[in-house]
Amino acid sequence: MSALAGLLGQRVARTRGRRAWWLLVAARPHQWTKNALVAAPAIAAAAFHRNESVDRVLFAFVAFCLLSSGTYLLNDVRDAARDRAHPRKRHRPVAAGRVSGRLAVATGLGSLGAGMLIAGLLDRAVLGWAIIYVGLTGVYTLRLRSVPWIEMLAVAAAYLVRTAAGAAAIDVPLSRWFLLVVTAAALAVVAGKRDGELRRAGRSAVATRAVLGAYRSRVLSAIWAGALAAAFVAYAGWAVSRGQVAGAHESIALLSCVPLGLALWRTARVFAVGGGEEPEMLLMRDRLLLLAALVWIAIFVFGVGLR
Repeated sequence: MSALAGLLGQRVARTRGRRAWWLLVAARPHQWTKNALVAAPAIAAAAFHRNESVDRVLFAFVAFCLLSSGTYLLNDVRDAARDRAHPRKRHRPVAAGRVSGRLAVATGLGSLGAGMLIAGLLDRAVLGWAIIYVGLTGVYTLRLRSVPWIEMLAVAAAYLVRTAAGAAAIDVPLSRWFLLVVTAAALAVVAGKRDGELRRAGRSAVATRAVLGAYRSRVLSAIWAGALAAAFVAYAGWAVSRGQVAGAHESIALLSCVPLGLALWRTARVFAVGGGEEPEMLLMRDRLLLLAALVWIAIFVFGVGLR
């Protein structure tokens, strides 16, 4: 009897372990890289020399990871039937039946609540941006994602909200140049993603994302190419007009334009062959892009240290 109870206990433990694993997959931790944007204002303002800034940025990052995962879980429950018709999305845990809708909803709501709590503990302004983020993603899911062009602007706006929350967490202002860089880069990423979806699945993609029927690859290509160019021009303008970037010497600021330009050029090359469908995975899949990004970060951080 005791042996049977032991076997049953092991089976229950394995089942719970598998359920927890698939629940984590459904939360999409690979998407958390987008939330690293909350650290951008602190880096640009050279605020990491203040010990409390590191903690506050980390908590803001955790808060937005919880918020984004909560929205993903709730969205997956709503879209389960549609996802089952998608060649890739049908493998998502909720659509595949590995995570029940009830568990996904309960975990999603709990994740949203925890994210809001952490944001509120940081600052009322951070909580305000967290509410805007959840509201924006909710409206996007319920209505905006079916409205051509507006849905792209809504997704890009979510990137800006993350950045604004990061600035609020450490109480630093956002310059116009900085906002232009983030806005242009966000628009490029969204247009590149839609272009990639259209190129990879062709017109059949319309069956799983109806809004793609309103887009044409040549138009999307023009948007992401123009946005990438605008991001580079805005960054260069930031470096030149201030003479310094976050306290760096002018030569270091201008030097950082080189690897950034290379990174943006490589991004354009990837987008041009339809590789922008999963922008959150670009750095992990393209070594040249990763190298250029790391060199840019190294030069930028070194420049900050020369204050």
